[in-house]
Amino acid sequence: MQRILPSWQITVSVLSKGLLNVMTLLKNWRYVRACLALLQPTLTEPVPQHLQASLTVETLPTRTPLFEPEPDQMGRYCQLLTHLLMSKTLSDEMERVAGDLLQDLVGYFADTLKAPRWLKTEDGVMVL
Repeated sequence: MQRILPSWQITVSVLSKGLLNVMTLLKNWRYVRACLALLQPTLTEPVPQHLQASLTVETLPTRTPLFEPEPDQMGRYCQLLTHLLMSKTLSDEMERVAGDLLQDLVGYFADTLKAPRWLKTEDGVMVL
């Protein structure tokens, strides 16, 4: 099986050598797309019996997956999706999915911008 690196690692590696190999990036993105296409139909199915043992722990993990991009990055994500939707280059299905993602990201972005940052206590104001 071919090993794939996250695109940022590929980019850093390639740029550090002074070479930008677009074909390598496209090849890796195609591989990611193929893997996601294979995974998608299984996401609503129960976890197979043979995988349950590998997903069972005796103590709670110290880290859980969390999506917390910086506000400026979140803004760029929303701008990119808006640009992509306005370009009208997506299929109807992909346009619907991108639109749903943009709606979710904008809602999340708005919630994070409006989230409290300080807490008033009897001892004064605390940073959250």
